[in-house]
Amino acid sequence: MQKMERPELDEEANRRAAYWLLLNAKEQGFFSYGLLSQTAWEQVVESQGAIEVESSEAKQVNRDSLRSGVAETEQLQAESSAVKVLKEHYHLLDARAMLVVALRYAPDIEAEAAAGRAERGLPPLPLACYGQPAAKVARFARGNWYREIMDRLGHCAVATFEAITRERLAESLDLEGKPPSRWPRFVNSRFPEKALALAAGLGTIGRNSLLIAKKTNDSDILNLLDFQEHLIKSDSHNACIMNLPIWSSAVVIGLMLLPFDVKMEKLEDKDSPRGIAPSFFAVCSDCRLCIDACPSRALSISSIPGFERYLCIQNYSSIEGNLPDFINNSWTDQLYGCDLCLEACPYFEPDEEAHVNHGRIGGFFDAGSLANLNDEQIRVLFKGSALDQKWISPKALRRNAAIIAKKA
Repeated sequence: MQKMERPELDEEANRRAAYWLLLNAKEQGFFSYGLLSQTAWEQVVESQGAIEVESSEAKQVNRDSLRSGVAETEQLQAESSAVKVLKEHYHLLDARAMLVVALRYAPDIEAEAAAGRAERGLPPLPLACYGQPAAKVARFARGNWYREIMDRLGHCAVATFEAITRERLAESLDLEGKPPSRWPRFVNSRFPEKALALAAGLGTIGRNSLLIAKKTNDSDILNLLDFQEHLIKSDSHNACIMNLPIWSSAVVIGLMLLPFDVKMEKLEDKDSPRGIAPSFFAVCSDCRLCIDACPSRALSISSIPGFERYLCIQNYSSIEGNLPDFINNSWTDQLYGCDLCLEACPYFEPDEEAHVNHGRIGGFFDAGSLANLNDEQIRVLFKGSALDQKWISPKALRRNAAIIAKKA
């Protein structure tokens, strides 16, 4: 006899699973988190396209390449499906709903001691000393927050799966053969992360074109899932529970695809704003501190984020080749990344208590020493850190260090 479907039970199972997922995201310390149904995130991807992250090797830096997106991003051709491309690229077979998270990073990270690095076969870091020209790493890369997000998403998946199993929801959610270790997780990926964060209600986009995240609170979870009962214990002394918004632009975005969908009306209603803030400048007003802080004038006042990638030092810092004169003249002390616009933002509020377990390299290096290392030495030096990425060229880092040493 054919098994009869029980849509009401399945809908409740989906809602309970979503509740546990968001609760576990909170337990993992994510600053902001939200859910997108499969329909919702696929619509975002189709409208935004996928991100083409390319290796920087053998690429010459020039204004035209960054303007067209060849060096870092590329809008997929209109006739190709961005969702299909991503599913094929990442081998996504059972991708349903999506969890989107933002993790707030620390204002600074103390570099790992030489003894600890030696135990893992890594050389000591050539940290800057007083009087030496210092090459700066942007704050978001001083610890490997990308791996930190991946680890926490993994813990979130395991805890959610255990809760689903306890409540005997696995069969209703069709989770047989889909353990949490197989729930795909992404950071710095080809997904349009900022657009997905907006769609999931994580915050707004500032004039620097970056996400300004709003801390998710308990009432956000209950409202999203349309729970009538207060399932999460409230703390009347917590400002978040009182719905006083807490914002931060010091965040890194992560994604996790789920083997079950979420079908709540509040996520599917296209006529109501999905999220907790308008898409652009919800908290910026007429502030232009980030615009004034940008040394290469990559930002401008406009009705949408006025960001020119080909003018941004951040984009050149990882790509080898000769720098255009206007970028070379604007270069100050950036070894990798540039967060001057972030640091100028009134909402740049890092987490003083945040801890990262991996890739603690600190923020300032001896530019002269780095400029004299070869490619392999640079790769080994930054192994396991946020700078250990295929799109970050050792040649670019060496060039950046040489520029800093020469200007000192």
